[in-house]
Amino acid sequence: EIARRAREDEVARRLMTIPGIGPIAATAIAALAPAAATFKRGRAFAAWLGLTPLQKSTSWKTKLERTSKMGERTLRRLLIIGSS
Repeated sequence: EIARRAREDEVARRLMTIPGIGPIAATAIAALAPAAATFKRGRAFAAWLGLTPLQKSTSWKTKLERTSKMGERTLRRLLIIGSS
């Protein structure tokens, strides 16, 4: 059922051309994420998912810390599983 829906949806089909993105992840992204035009660049989408590191900075030093883990938890998990 999920694979059939992914084949029928144009956005999901385009997402499945990305290595590591299968029918389940593509369908979930198409259903849960805002339109791609919402984000100016890929990093903005990654930040929306909670995959980018937090930045702590003082007046002279910037430090990157753990990922924020804010955002869409289901999509973040699917993308992490797909990347491994």
